[in-house]
Amino acid sequence: MINAIAKVGAVYTRDSNKWHQFKPHSSVQYDAKSMTLRPDCQTVSLAVCPKGRIIGQLQMSARMRKQLQQGELGSAELVYRKGNFYLHISITVPAPEVAQPQGSLGVDLGFNRVAVTSDNKFHTAKNICHIKSCYKRARRSLQANGGKSAKRALMRVSGRERRFVADTNHCVSKQVVADAKANNQRIILEDLNGIRESGKAKCVHEWSFAELQ
Repeated sequence: MINAIAKVGAVYTRDSNKWHQFKPHSSVQYDAKSMTLRPDCQTVSLAVCPKGRIIGQLQMSARMRKQLQQGELGSAELVYRKGNFYLHISITVPAPEVAQPQGSLGVDLGFNRVAVTSDNKFHTAKNICHIKSCYKRARRSLQANGGKSAKRALMRVSGRERRFVADTNHCVSKQVVADAKANNQRIILEDLNGIRESGKAKCVHEWSFAELQ
């Protein structure tokens, strides 16, 4: 009951003018008083109304279990999804010691070249531009069709394009971070605030620089 009141109150605090609908199986929040985790992290005891307490077995990898044992237990959230129960447990772990950087790696972001670093490494976007242009032609054709099947196809095409760009940005950013880490450098990015307002070229508005940052 307390969880239900808290969830409803939080939602209407954010937006009180909207009629909110809630799922039939909502998540349940737990803290140290309503949840007991065994030291071996094999089982957990949860307070469940009206049965009192139930004991469930936790299924996870050995690596995750080791991390759970090393951290300080926080709150948890019990989620029911597609016939299975998932317990999302938050823990607090000590922050690792980070060595002070000995230099800086500047990163210049662009459209034709996704990123250019100060150590003269170029991450080109030729492949991205070509594939995005193909997706643009496909979207234009589907939008001109206007049918229901075309609209469904348009959603699938847009989803594939977003996933492709996100994956490419992830690979580029991962490489930049790896280079900086190998040389013990801090990363410095150019300030691109307001670029969409000041940039007149159409490519600027299709630029996924924020996601790469």
